[in-house]
Amino acid sequence: MRGAGRSLFVLLAGIGLLGLLPGCNDDSTPSTPSTPAPLPTAAPVPSPTAPPTTPTTTAPVALVVKLNPTPAEGDAPFTLEVNLCQSRPVPPVDGFPLTFTLTYGDGARHVETFCRDKHTYQNPGAFRASFCATDGVAGHESCKGANVTVN
Repeated sequence: MRGAGRSLFVLLAGIGLLGLLPGCNDDSTPSTPSTPAPLPTAAPVPSPTAPPTTPTTTAPVALVVKLNPTPAEGDAPFTLEVNLCQSRPVPPVDGFPLTFTLTYGDGARHVETFCRDKHTYQNPGAFRASFCATDGVAGHESCKGANVTVN
């Protein structure tokens, strides 16, 4: 009897599965695939590292540039040290650190979050370097330039 009970169960389970397959029910018409509903799209999530943006009046950054050596000239290879550490937002805004963009006039460009940088000019020439600082708020950028002579 044990074997017969198992066969009956397998047979019944098989019949149950056949009823689930499309086109296997004799009282139904062939099924057509349904198109899935479109997935909802989410709004972009702001970056957790981005500083908060608050509406403020446009004010420049007080940019203080110190070059070593001054004047900025010397023989190639010539290393220019730049110190922007006394720069600050005006008025000071908490949570908006300064970012510095230093373009040296020979194709080199550095973007820094710290206030000191140095660059070595390999070839002689006259270069126009520019130093910019921003606190990330639109309109809060100041730039200054310097002539660099490499003999």
